Amino acid sequence: MLASIAIFVTKDIRWLNFVLILCVGSLVVAAINMLTGMYGIVDSINEMLRNIRFFLPALWGCYALKYCTPKHKKVFLFAFFVICGYMMIKTLIALYSEPEICRTLAAGSSSDDAYFRSYRMNNVGGFEYSYLIGIVTLGFVWTALYQKDFKIKLISVLLAVLGFYFIIQTMYTTLLILTCVGTLLLLFFDAQKKTTKILILILVVLLFAFMEPLLRLLADVFSFSSVLGEKFMNMYLALKYGDIDIIGSRPEYILRALKNWVINPIFGGKHENSNCHSLVMTYLENSGLVGLILWSYLFGSVWNLLRKTLKHYSTNISLFDVSMIYLLLLSLLNPIGYCFEIMFVAMLTVPVWVSVIGVNETDDLLT
Repeated sequence: MLASIAIFVTKDIRWLNFVLILCVGSLVVAAINMLTGMYGIVDSINEMLRNIRFFLPALWGCYALKYCTPKHKKVFLFAFFVICGYMMIKTLIALYSEPEICRTLAAGSSSDDAYFRSYRMNNVGGFEYSYLIGIVTLGFVWTALYQKDFKIKLISVLLAVLGFYFIIQTMYTTLLILTCVGTLLLLFFDAQKKTTKILILILVVLLFAFMEPLLRLLADVFSFSSVLGEKFMNMYLALKYGDIDIIGSRPEYILRALKNWVINPIFGGKHENSNCHSLVMTYLENSGLVGLILWSYLFGSVWNLLRKTLKHYSTNISLFDVSMIYLLLLSLLNPIGYCFEIMFVAMLTVPVWVSVIGVNETDDLLT
């Protein structure tokens, strides 16, 4: 991936500028981590490379939009869907015998024994695959909303339903919530009439107004799933009794990270009790405001760069915007700096998908 930078910097001055900002910004954060004692030299360099790798798929997406023909894009999407479908079959089979296998594989080193390693080697998806399926599911929702061809619309609806089924089977509560939020955003962005948008806004207000009984209802609906039912019940109890700690350890981690950040708000530092379980909060805690501002600037630059490029090739880019919102929220809720698969889908697959389905027929650059 890093070697591809040599190609990008020679193709477009905007890409060259972004690469320079990305490398310098990542180097600054690495220097801060070394000076504050957060990491040693080797670990700081690894973190720098990991940050570059996090944003690099955006340039792959720009390159695909600008230089790939419609045929190349369709072949790429076909290969992607075949791989995703194959892994989904493998994962659903594994979930039948091990209902929490996707969650277990997300545990990292604690699940790195011969038994669970055999699942990984058999192409069973874990955290990264499950969350990229969330974006893929949103893609089929968007295709069903945007496409006028009945067959494509019907197939997209069925595949979206399959995606939600898979998400429920994985028992990732955050994934289910993010995908539902993304679906609401797509319905709002792609609504043709103002009255429809107003109705969606009213629905959202009602969901917040009746959040407590809604969570209780969801706990009952997902009672067949030990994890989902318990998570929604905990949310209901937390809201009812005003005790956020009932939800789990995540609020505690975030609060602890904020307390650590206050100690050195500008440059952050090393803390023995550091474990915030959030990419955004990790930057804030370890690198202070400097690190978080640099990361936020890079994220905004990537979004803007891809958005401007995509507008030349598509008439509807709501799926891309929603995917980036999904990615931003996920960065706040999980430490996804190492999950390059998710970035590839959000910054490469989605732009290609949008440029194929939402093609602007008046733009001769596609030919």
